[in-house]
Amino acid sequence: SGFAAGPVATLIPDIFLRPAPGGGWDIELNPDTLPRLIEDRAYAARLSAGGREARAFGAECRAGASWLRRSLDQRARSILKVAAEIVRHQDRFFAEGIAGLRPLTLRMVAEATGLHESTASRVTANKYISTGRGIFELKLFFTNAIGGEGMAAESVRHRIRAMIDAEAPAHI
Repeated sequence: SGFAAGPVATLIPDIFLRPAPGGGWDIELNPDTLPRLIEDRAYAARLSAGGREARAFGAECRAGASWLRRSLDQRARSILKVAAEIVRHQDRFFAEGIAGLRPLTLRMVAEATGLHESTASRVTANKYISTGRGIFELKLFFTNAIGGEGMAAESVRHRIRAMIDAEAPAHI
C-alpha cells in the first residue's frame, strides 16, 4: 500500500465454473454482472392514464424495453454458449492446469456454436471465468498450435518456464 496510489480494482467473474456432481462441469452466469432492466410501473400507469400521445409514448417505451429485454437474454445465451464450448474444448486445462491447454481459435468456437467469429470475439472480450484454479480471462483459452503435435503456444511457454525455473543457477 505504500507504493500504490489508488484503490485496487477487484476482478468480478462473469461466469462461474464448478465441477458437476456426476462428472463434467456446471457453468453459470454471474447474475451480479448481468445488466438489469427496471420498469417504473408508477410512471407507466401515469402514461396509460394520460392522453392519446402519452399512451402512444408509453407503448413505444414498452416496445423498446421488450426489445432490449430480448437482446439482453440473447446476449446471456451467447455468453453461455461460448463459455460451454471453451470449457468443453479446454477440459484438460481445468484438470491439469496450463500444461493441459489445447490450441483453440475464435473460428473454432464460432463454428461450434453457430455464432459469427466477430460475435464470439465480442462475447469473450473483457469476460472472466471463476474456476477451481482461479479467475481467468476468457481470452487466455485462445491459443495457436505449435509444432506437429498441436500443442498450445501458452502450454509450451509454461513448459519452458518450468524447465528454466528447475535449473540450478550455478549450472545454467
